[in-house]
Amino acid sequence: MRAYPEIIKKCNVRPDIVLMSEVTKTAVVIELTVPYESNMSESHEFKLAKYEPLICDLHHGGYKTHMFAVEVGARGLAGASAYNVLKRLGLPGKQRTRYLKQMAEAAEKASHWIWLKRDEKVWTSDGST
Repeated sequence: MRAYPEIIKKCNVRPDIVLMSEVTKTAVVIELTVPYESNMSESHEFKLAKYEPLICDLHHGGYKTHMFAVEVGARGLAGASAYNVLKRLGLPGKQRTRYLKQMAEAAEKASHWIWLKRDEKVWTSDGST
């Protein structure tokens, strides 16, 4: 696993995915949120605001930036933001559909696991308590 680039490390936030090209001075920042479906638009706006200082730093550093705040609902609804990021990254329609379905299933399974563990004092990644 590679470390965050220095320009990212200087900021107080850590996006989920950062793709950078020093050749083209381009940065793609992706932040995933799994909110309850009724909070998707609020979560989107919150994440955009949270990463605004980083995006400004990247602009001042000469980077063309693309910020994607992506929401996949806790009950498995992949929002328009998830579709848009896959489209903007150039994935063809069938791949987008497949990946959207996989994102939705992963969010739903993870949310179910969290629900099952809601009364546990300690969580482990292997499912034991």
